[in-house]
Amino acid sequence: MRVVDGKEYDFSPRSLKLWEKIYYPCYRFFNKVKGFPRKVKWFIQRGRRGYADCDTWGIADYLVDIIPKMIKQLKNYQAGVPTCMYTNQTIDSQYNWTDEEDEIARKRWDSVLDDILASFPLMEKELGVKILTKEELKVRNKGVKQLYKYFYNLWY
Repeated sequence: MRVVDGKEYDFSPRSLKLWEKIYYPCYRFFNKVKGFPRKVKWFIQRGRRGYADCDTWGIADYLVDIIPKMIKQLKNYQAGVPTCMYTNQTIDSQYNWTDEEDEIARKRWDSVLDDILASFPLMEKELGVKILTKEELKVRNKGVKQLYKYFYNLWY
């Protein structure tokens, strides 16, 4: 039972009239059928240009959803490490480093990617109009700065 404007309403399926039991499922079915062409159009748009018209309605939501997935994939399947992660600048003409230097650079790069990934759930929380604590703001700001600083190093 729900009280609305002083009146009691029962919205349970047992209290529905026969016409309501028929009408609402039919309405939902035909509403899905009506929206199907749009969903196909958006699917094709994503295949052709990487995003659909509906994604541009909330670009921040779309990016906060897709960028962490891409960075996780980059972290799991990375083939290399940006040269800026190497601290020892003794580079020969072929960019050959020792295995130890490679390992240190890879750990630094993984740390940067982890910082970036840690900021996205907090951005998603902010988009949901929630206030972040000071600690959460520090984590978010650190990740955003890392994303800004290493944006052109996000490659396979």
